[in-house]
Formats: sequence, C-alpha cells, structure tokens
Amino acid sequence: MSRIKLYWVLQIFGWSAWLTNETLIYTNNYGWSLDWFMAAVLNIGIVLLMTNYFRKIIKKYGWVEIGIDKVIPRIILAVGFMSIFMALVNIPLDAYLLRDHEEANLWSFFFVLQYIFSWAKPLMIWTLFYYASHYFERKSEVEVDKIRLESSVKETESKVLRAQMNPHFMFNCINSIDAF
Repeated sequence: MSRIKLYWVLQIFGWSAWLTNETLIYTNNYGWSLDWFMAAVLNIGIVLLMTNYFRKIIKKYGWVEIGIDKVIPRIILAVGFMSIFMALVNIPLDAYLLRDHEEANLWSFFFVLQYIFSWAKPLMIWTLFYYASHYFERKSEVEVDKIRLESSVKETESKVLRAQMNPHFMFNCINSIDAF
C-alpha cells in the first residue's frame, strides 16, 4: 500500500473511531439522535481537513527535521489553535443539539476549557503518531544507509587487498622463474 493511501486510511479510521466514541458518550447521556451522528460526521470532515492542512505545514516548513526543543513549542501552539477552533465549532453545535436538555452554561470558562482539552488530547495523539512514523521511517533509512556504507567499505577494502596482492603475486612468480 502506498504511503499516501495508508495515511488516508489511518486518518479516516482513527478520526472515525475517536468520534464514534464521542457519539456513543453523547448517545449514552442524551439518547440516540440523528443529530449526534450528523455532528460527528461534520467533526470528522473538519478534523480531517484541519489535520491534513497541519501535515502540509509540517512538511512545508520542515518541522520533522528541526530539533525537538524548537518543534515542541510549535506543536503545542498548533494543537492549541486547532483545539480552540474545534471547541468554537462544537460549543454552538452542542448548544443547538442540547436545547431540549438541561445543561450547564456552555460558554462558562471551565466548560470551554473542557472542550479545548477534550480536543487537544486526540490532536496531540495524532501529532505524536505522525512524528513517530517519521522518526521510525528516518531511523530505518539511516540503518539501511549504514549497512550500504559498511558494505561499500568492505568491498573497497577487498579491492585494495586484491590490488596489493596481484603485484606481489606477479613479483613472486617472476622471482620463481628467475630462480629456476
């Protein structure tokens, strides 16, 4: 399977699993509703677009190649912005969906913070998986390059030994003939 195909399969599967879990939690608390399902589908679409765009930013600005001390603040900032965006999408959506239920003020500070952190968790997990896949891919490439280099060194050493041995062999043959 190609890398891009694998990426999209994992993207769709991962976010669908996460949002299925969220939908089940809402269904358990408030009962089944087509609205919950549609909200989950909307969230899947938004988060797929957002994380794919985030991936393009990571690639464009070479975040995978820079040091960990420089990338961690960037990741935290990006995940923070994405989490705030998803909270700002989901709070009004939940306010609409929960209109028939008694619910705390959705715009209270702690409720907003809860939404932000509930989105920060999967977004940070996504980022960690993305970076881990690049790390292991790069590590395997380095190991393959190391094996190629070692093989090349051994081949070169062998050629040098053969080059040294051939004149020595010729010299011995000539000396043997001269001795007879």
